[in-house]
This record gives sequence, C-alpha cells and structure tokens, in this order.
Amino acid sequence: MAEPDYTYTASHSTGRLFIRNGPSLDYEIISFMRPGTTGDVISIGDEWVLLKYGDVDGYVFKSYLTLTPKEEIVR
Repeated sequence: MAEPDYTYTASHSTGRLFIRNGPSLDYEIISFMRPGTTGDVISIGDEWVLLKYGDVDGYVFKSYLTLTPKEEIVR
C-alpha cells in the first residue's frame, strides 16, 4: 500500500526543531526547522516522520508536526 501524500507544518513553539539523519535521538542533527515551516512528507512512522526540508531529507519527531493530507489543502 502506498504511503499517504502529506504535507507538514512545524508546529513547535521553540526556536528550532532539529532534523536528524535517523529516527532516534541517538542520530546526528543534520539541520533544523523554524516554527511554521512547511514541506513534504516522505514517510510516516509511529514516532518519527521522514521529510524533505529544502535540500535535506531527515527525521523529525512526529508530535512536533501538524500533518495534513495534500488533497485537503486549498490553494
């Protein structure tokens, strides 16, 4: 079954949301996002989301994101 087509919005209230190169706090921080940033989801796990942020593909803790199916977005 194909992964749902989602977009994300960073919904945290701190200054930075770290993007890691794997789905755990043990992985290296490779970038960070600012609040309100949006973009495309690659895949969704139980606790982590693999996303594309600019030219970086990395993992963000799921509870800090608002996930919206793309077909629900009105442009």
